[in-house]
Amino acid sequence: MSVDVVRKLEQGVRQTARLTTLNALARVLDVEPSTLVGQPTTFEVRTDDEQPRDGCGCTG
Repeated sequence: MSVDVVRKLEQGVRQTARLTTLNALARVLDVEPSTLVGQPTTFEVRTDDEQPRDGCGCTG
């Protein structure tokens, strides 16, 4: 991986990266790859009849 790729990712010039690049960065930074892409490490599972926990009670 080149310094240029890392720089562009950090500066937001480049919005995407290969999975191998994300995994390599995560390994070097000692974090989970999901941390780099802003995804939660766990997911809430709910049934179809449960409302989202956003407090609005909206139906969609």
